[in-house]
Amino acid sequence: MPGALNIVYNPEPTPARFHRSNAGVRVIIGPVGSGKTVACCNEIKLLAQQQAPNASKVRMSRWAIVRTTFPELETTTLRTWLKWVGGETLGKVNAKYPMTQVLRWAMSDGTTVELECVFLALDRDQDEAKLKSLELSGIYFNELSEISFRNWTMGIRRVDRWPDKANGGSGCTFPAVIADSNPFDTDHWAYRLLEESKPVGFELFKQPGAAIRDPKGPYASLEGTRYSINPRAENLKNLSDTYIQQNIVGHDDASIKVYMLGEYGVITDGSP
Repeated sequence: MPGALNIVYNPEPTPARFHRSNAGVRVIIGPVGSGKTVACCNEIKLLAQQQAPNASKVRMSRWAIVRTTFPELETTTLRTWLKWVGGETLGKVNAKYPMTQVLRWAMSDGTTVELECVFLALDRDQDEAKLKSLELSGIYFNELSEISFRNWTMGIRRVDRWPDKANGGSGCTFPAVIADSNPFDTDHWAYRLLEESKPVGFELFKQPGAAIRDPKGPYASLEGTRYSINPRAENLKNLSDTYIQQNIVGHDDASIKVYMLGEYGVITDGSP
């Protein structure tokens, strides 16, 4: 059968550690183009396959995949998701909002994976109402820096509720909250949560920057700061030869710090 089982995925070092972790809440941050979203999409597939089968030999799980706005959800998040599950070969997307997709594929042990995905746009605190009735195995927040703390906490409360024991199984085997993001501002709630509070069961993964400051580097920012490609950068093999240059030349140091160096910082538009 074409689809999820036929796609080759070779994780970079940081995503590989992300996949090996048993933490219930895992967040991966890094520069643009580092493969963060791809890692999270594949983590959902991996956890769906590890769910214990019920009495009918079906590995049932249900995930919410979240972005702030519907256009972003449809044109970026969903597009990446479909690329890594083989499009709609394992299940058609129901375009009526909220978009859903139920994927089914056979395992070599005779069991069947049944993965239901609900795609949600949450751009206001009041959107937590969209989460209140959901019973989920896990939830994935794409671009966590854009998600409100109120929607984050409500999302966490909806996890580990499916499948329930009434379906002939032992409940949710691996309940999980996963997220990806570019680095946050140090005043952002996610920074305070993950870097300062550091709750038990939460784990933060940081990818190396795509570029480094280098006085002799070939690329210059608008302010004249020079940069070169970071030899430790991840996912370079999947980027064009000019990708790093295009994301430095013509850009200011503040945005380069966040999007290319993968460091915490503030992005502003216009005059202060």
